[in-house]
Amino acid sequence: MSFSTNLFQQIIEVTGCDQEQLMDCSFVETLIRDVAELSEMEILHGPVIVEGRPHNPGLTGFAIIDYSHIAVHTFPSDRELFLDLCSCKVFDAKKIEDYMQQRLNVNPSHVKSTRLNFD
Repeated sequence: MSFSTNLFQQIIEVTGCDQEQLMDCSFVETLIRDVAELSEMEILHGPVIVEGRPHNPGLTGFAIIDYSHIAVHTFPSDRELFLDLCSCKVFDAKKIEDYMQQRLNVNPSHVKSTRLNFD
């Protein structure tokens, strides 16, 4: 089966993050808004930020963008953050990766980026 719509996805895993930032709803919201702006996409709904349960602490945030979605999951006890940017529109993945490294103030070796292209 073949689709006429292309899909581009970037998953960024960041380790060694500041635990307080990972539990800060406004930090996660700003992160999502900045990624939308950097990828030149409009937020249609959100960001929505939800706090996890005591047995699984962390935050999950998402926004519906005009070309798909942005999601962020934080794991403060492990000092990890995952970002998923999925889009039908091409975006500058390196720009997003560089922003995440700078914004989370981690060494580049703590940022792993996976780019997928479904065409």
